[in-house]
Amino acid sequence: MQVQTKIHRRNQQLPRQFRTAFSLVELIIVIIIIAILMALLFPAIGSAITGAQNATVVAEINDFEGAIAQFKLKYGVEPPSSIILYEQGTSGTAPHWQTDTTSALDGFPDRDLRRRQSLAFIRQAWPNFVFDINRDFNGDGDADDYLVLKGAECLLFFLGGMSATEDGAGNSIINANGGVGTPGPPGKWAPLGFSTNPQNPFARGGNRVAPFIDFDSSRIVDVSDNAY
Repeated sequence: MQVQTKIHRRNQQLPRQFRTAFSLVELIIVIIIIAILMALLFPAIGSAITGAQNATVVAEINDFEGAIAQFKLKYGVEPPSSIILYEQGTSGTAPHWQTDTTSALDGFPDRDLRRRQSLAFIRQAWPNFVFDINRDFNGDGDADDYLVLKGAECLLFFLGGMSATEDGAGNSIINANGGVGTPGPPGKWAPLGFSTNPQNPFARGGNRVAPFIDFDSSRIVDVSDNAY
């Protein structure tokens, strides 16, 4: 009698079951891990960005402090926090350096007091200043405005000096009468510093005292209509 036996081979290959996707539990685990990593990374990235921004601000403040000190060393007085600049000479039509009876505008309740304070500052910084000259401060091609500068605008002017400008067509405006460009609101400002002429430091052209700080022209904008 023959006994038949089944021999089981260990190396016998069984059919494989291929998986085509993650299970729901695995997906949840992956999402949780990603969320944990993001929670750990985002505060660190935000802290690094904030730190870099703070460092930039501190550096700019230090630059301004140094520029103010250089201005005082050069002219014997610190830049004012506000001033009125008159384009009309003293022999022209008021308002000008000697007369300002304009009604209270720009937050200045006493215009004549502000005029006298502005006059006193100019005399301190430039004792030989000639007031009886028409000047085009804002580069619009005429000299019949008065400009009220306060805060950042005032600091920009005295640390940067007079500005070369470009009109809307990109033509340069560098002279007191508007230069080669078409007179009108300038499209770009580029600080030139002040003239070395003690009688007319606000002239454009000629030998100059360089700006006390390097301003990025793309960041210079007219934030208010303060030329009247």
